[in-house]
Amino acid sequence: MDSWKAVLTGDIIESSKLTPARREALYAAFASASALLKQRYPADVSYNISNFRGDGWQIVCNRPEKSLEIGIFVRTYLRFTFKAEKLDTRFAIGIGRINFIPAENVSAGDGEAYTLSGHLLDTLGPERTGVALPERAAPPVQAALDGILGLLDFIVSAWSASQAQAVFLALHGYKQEEIARRWTPAPITQASVSATLKTAGWTQVHKSLPSFETLVASAAPSF
Repeated sequence: MDSWKAVLTGDIIESSKLTPARREALYAAFASASALLKQRYPADVSYNISNFRGDGWQIVCNRPEKSLEIGIFVRTYLRFTFKAEKLDTRFAIGIGRINFIPAENVSAGDGEAYTLSGHLLDTLGPERTGVALPERAAPPVQAALDGILGLLDFIVSAWSASQAQAVFLALHGYKQEEIARRWTPAPITQASVSATLKTAGWTQVHKSLPSFETLVASAAPSF
Protein backbone atom coordinates (compact mmCIF):
# COMPACT_ATOMS: atom_id res chain seq x y z
CA MET A 1 0.00 0.00 0.00
CA ASP A 2 2.71 2.48 1.10
CA SER A 3 0.44 5.54 0.98
CA TRP A 4 0.30 8.35 3.47
CA LYS A 5 -2.67 8.45 5.81
CA ALA A 6 -3.47 9.33 9.40
CA VAL A 7 -3.97 6.88 12.23
CA LEU A 8 -5.85 8.06 15.30
CA THR A 9 -5.17 6.05 18.44
CA GLY A 10 -7.17 6.81 21.55
CA ASP A 11 -8.18 5.57 24.95
CA ILE A 12 -10.92 6.33 27.42
CA ILE A 13 -9.87 8.32 30.47
CA GLU A 14 -10.61 6.60 33.79
CA SER A 15 -12.61 3.87 32.09
CA SER A 16 -12.12 1.66 35.15
CA LYS A 17 -14.85 3.68 36.86
CA LEU A 18 -17.45 2.39 34.40
CA THR A 19 -19.82 -0.32 35.57
CA PRO A 20 -19.90 -3.55 33.56
CA ALA A 21 -23.16 -2.44 31.95
CA ARG A 22 -21.71 0.91 30.91
CA ARG A 23 -18.56 -0.76 29.59
CA GLU A 24 -20.82 -2.84 27.38
CA ALA A 25 -22.58 0.36 26.31
CA LEU A 26 -19.18 1.84 25.45
CA TYR A 27 -18.43 -1.09 23.17
CA ALA A 28 -21.76 -0.50 21.41
CA ALA A 29 -21.01 3.23 21.17
CA PHE A 30 -17.87 2.54 19.14
CA ALA A 31 -19.98 0.61 16.63
CA SER A 32 -22.44 3.50 16.45
CA ALA A 33 -19.61 5.99 16.04
CA SER A 34 -18.21 3.92 13.14
CA ALA A 35 -21.53 4.10 11.30
CA LEU A 36 -21.84 7.83 11.91
CA LEU A 37 -18.27 8.46 10.74
CA LYS A 38 -18.78 6.56 7.50
CA GLN A 39 -21.98 8.47 6.86
CA ARG A 40 -20.49 11.89 7.57
CA TYR A 41 -16.99 11.32 6.12
CA PRO A 42 -17.38 8.66 3.41
CA ALA A 43 -14.21 9.75 1.57
CA ASP A 44 -12.13 9.79 4.73
CA VAL A 45 -13.18 6.77 6.80
CA SER A 46 -13.31 3.42 4.99
CA TYR A 47 -12.90 1.09 7.95
CA ASN A 48 -14.73 0.54 11.21
CA ILE A 49 -13.26 1.86 14.43
CA SER A 50 -11.10 -0.82 15.99
CA ASN A 51 -11.85 -1.26 19.68
CA PHE A 52 -9.21 -3.03 21.75
CA ARG A 53 -8.69 -3.74 25.46
CA GLY A 54 -12.19 -2.38 26.04
CA ASP A 55 -11.17 1.27 26.31
CA GLY A 56 -8.74 1.63 23.39
CA TRP A 57 -9.73 2.64 19.88
CA GLN A 58 -8.14 3.28 16.51
CA ILE A 59 -9.24 4.90 13.25
CA VAL A 60 -7.53 5.11 9.87
CA CYS A 61 -8.19 8.39 8.05
CA ASN A 62 -7.65 8.39 4.28
CA ARG A 63 -7.08 12.15 4.13
CA PRO A 64 -4.79 13.17 7.00
CA GLU A 65 -5.91 16.78 6.81
CA LYS A 66 -9.36 15.71 8.10
CA SER A 67 -7.97 13.73 11.04
CA LEU A 68 -8.39 16.45 13.66
CA GLU A 69 -12.03 17.07 12.76
CA ILE A 70 -12.70 13.33 12.84
CA GLY A 71 -11.04 13.05 16.24
CA ILE A 72 -13.18 15.87 17.63
CA PHE A 73 -16.24 14.17 16.10
CA VAL A 74 -15.53 10.99 18.07
CA ARG A 75 -14.57 12.83 21.23
CA THR A 76 -17.73 14.95 21.32
CA TYR A 77 -19.89 11.91 20.58
CA LEU A 78 -18.50 10.03 23.55
CA ARG A 79 -18.68 13.10 25.80
CA PHE A 80 -22.41 13.61 25.46
CA THR A 81 -23.33 9.93 25.08
CA PHE A 82 -21.75 9.24 28.47
CA LYS A 83 -22.58 12.54 30.12
CA ALA A 84 -23.59 10.96 33.43
CA GLU A 85 -20.11 9.46 33.75
CA LYS A 86 -18.43 12.65 32.46
CA LEU A 87 -16.50 10.39 30.11
CA ASP A 88 -13.71 11.74 27.93
CA THR A 89 -11.08 10.30 25.62
CA ARG A 90 -7.56 11.13 24.54
CA PHE A 91 -6.38 10.65 20.98
CA ALA A 92 -3.08 10.93 19.14
CA ILE A 93 -2.81 11.47 15.39
CA GLY A 94 0.09 9.88 13.55
CA ILE A 95 0.58 10.94 9.93
CA GLY A 96 2.79 9.05 7.54
CA ARG A 97 3.06 6.00 5.31
CA ILE A 98 0.97 2.88 5.85
CA ASN A 99 2.05 -0.51 4.57
CA PHE A 100 -1.18 -2.47 4.98
CA ILE A 101 -4.57 -2.30 6.72
CA PRO A 102 -6.55 -5.48 7.51
CA ALA A 103 -10.14 -4.60 6.65
CA GLU A 104 -11.53 -6.60 9.55
CA ASN A 105 -9.21 -5.07 12.18
CA VAL A 106 -7.40 -1.81 11.45
CA SER A 107 -5.38 -2.13 14.66
CA ALA A 108 -3.47 -5.01 13.07
CA GLY A 109 -2.15 -2.71 10.34
CA ASP A 110 1.43 -1.63 9.88
CA GLY A 111 3.32 1.50 8.94
CA GLU A 112 4.89 4.63 10.35
CA ALA A 113 1.52 6.33 10.90
CA TYR A 114 0.65 3.52 13.31
CA THR A 115 4.00 3.78 15.07
CA LEU A 116 3.85 7.56 15.38
CA SER A 117 0.29 7.50 16.70
CA GLY A 118 0.87 4.79 19.30
CA HIS A 119 4.08 6.32 20.58
CA LEU A 120 2.53 9.77 20.85
CA LEU A 121 -0.44 8.50 22.84
CA ASP A 122 1.97 6.91 25.31
CA THR A 123 3.76 10.23 25.79
CA LEU A 124 0.90 12.76 25.67
CA GLY A 125 1.13 13.72 29.33
CA PRO A 126 -1.70 16.01 30.51
CA GLU A 127 -2.79 16.86 26.98
CA ARG A 128 -5.67 14.93 25.46
CA THR A 129 -4.91 15.57 21.78
CA GLY A 130 -1.68 15.53 19.80
CA VAL A 131 -0.28 15.04 16.31
CA ALA A 132 3.01 13.59 15.08
CA LEU A 133 4.56 13.98 11.63
CA PRO A 134 7.52 11.98 10.29
CA GLU A 135 10.93 13.44 11.08
CA ARG A 136 11.40 14.28 7.40
CA ALA A 137 8.57 16.82 7.60
CA ALA A 138 9.56 20.47 8.02
CA PRO A 139 9.99 21.26 11.76
CA PRO A 140 8.03 24.55 11.56
CA VAL A 141 4.95 22.62 10.40
CA GLN A 142 5.07 20.31 13.42
CA ALA A 143 5.48 23.30 15.72
CA ALA A 144 2.53 25.11 14.16
CA LEU A 145 0.33 22.01 14.45
CA ASP A 146 1.31 21.59 18.09
CA GLY A 147 0.24 25.17 18.74
CA ILE A 148 -3.15 24.71 17.11
CA LEU A 149 -3.87 21.43 18.89
CA GLY A 150 -2.73 22.79 22.23
CA LEU A 151 -5.24 25.63 22.09
CA LEU A 152 -8.05 23.44 20.75
CA ASP A 153 -7.48 20.78 23.38
CA PHE A 154 -7.70 23.43 26.10
CA ILE A 155 -11.08 24.55 24.71
CA VAL A 156 -12.53 21.11 24.01
CA SER A 157 -11.52 19.69 27.39
CA ALA A 158 -13.60 22.38 29.10
CA TRP A 159 -16.82 21.60 27.23
CA SER A 160 -19.87 20.35 29.07
CA ALA A 161 -21.87 17.41 27.72
CA SER A 162 -24.37 19.87 26.21
CA GLN A 163 -21.63 21.84 24.49
CA ALA A 164 -20.15 18.59 23.16
CA GLN A 165 -23.53 17.57 21.74
CA ALA A 166 -24.04 20.96 20.11
CA VAL A 167 -20.62 20.80 18.45
CA PHE A 168 -21.10 17.17 17.43
CA LEU A 169 -24.29 18.08 15.57
CA ALA A 170 -22.69 21.23 14.13
CA LEU A 171 -19.90 19.06 12.70
CA HIS A 172 -22.59 17.36 10.62
CA GLY A 173 -23.18 20.70 8.94
CA TYR A 174 -26.63 21.11 10.48
CA LYS A 175 -28.10 24.58 10.92
CA GLN A 176 -29.11 25.62 14.41
CA GLU A 177 -32.79 24.89 13.79
CA GLU A 178 -31.91 21.33 12.73
CA ILE A 179 -29.61 20.87 15.72
CA ALA A 180 -32.49 21.93 17.99
CA ARG A 181 -34.79 19.32 16.39
CA ARG A 182 -32.21 16.54 16.62
CA TRP A 183 -31.26 17.24 20.24
CA THR A 184 -31.39 14.32 22.62
CA PRO A 185 -33.09 13.33 24.80
CA ALA A 186 -35.65 15.90 23.57
CA PRO A 187 -35.70 18.86 21.17
CA ILE A 188 -34.67 22.28 22.47
CA THR A 189 -35.02 25.81 21.14
CA GLN A 190 -32.84 27.35 18.46
CA ALA A 191 -31.94 30.09 20.95
CA SER A 192 -30.59 27.47 23.36
CA VAL A 193 -28.49 25.94 20.58
CA SER A 194 -27.13 29.35 19.66
CA ALA A 195 -26.17 30.12 23.25
CA THR A 196 -24.57 26.70 23.75
CA LEU A 197 -22.46 26.97 20.59
CA LYS A 198 -21.40 30.48 21.54
CA THR A 199 -20.22 29.50 25.02
CA ALA A 200 -18.39 26.52 23.50
CA GLY A 201 -16.46 28.86 21.19
CA TRP A 202 -17.67 26.89 18.19
CA THR A 203 -17.10 29.73 15.73
CA GLN A 204 -13.45 29.99 16.75
CA VAL A 205 -12.94 26.21 16.78
CA HIS A 206 -14.57 25.86 13.36
CA LYS A 207 -12.34 28.58 11.91
CA SER A 208 -9.21 26.86 13.20
CA LEU A 209 -9.85 23.53 11.47
CA PRO A 210 -8.93 24.79 7.96
CA SER A 211 -5.59 26.00 9.35
CA PHE A 212 -4.82 22.47 10.51
CA GLU A 213 -5.87 21.09 7.13
CA THR A 214 -3.71 23.57 5.22
CA LEU A 215 -0.64 22.83 7.33
CA VAL A 216 -1.01 19.08 6.96
CA ALA A 217 -1.57 19.38 3.21
CA SER A 218 1.53 21.58 2.91
CA ALA A 219 3.61 18.84 4.51
CA ALA A 220 2.38 16.17 2.11
CA PRO A 221 5.16 16.53 -0.50
CA SER A 222 7.76 15.54 2.11
CA PHE A 223 5.95 12.27 2.80
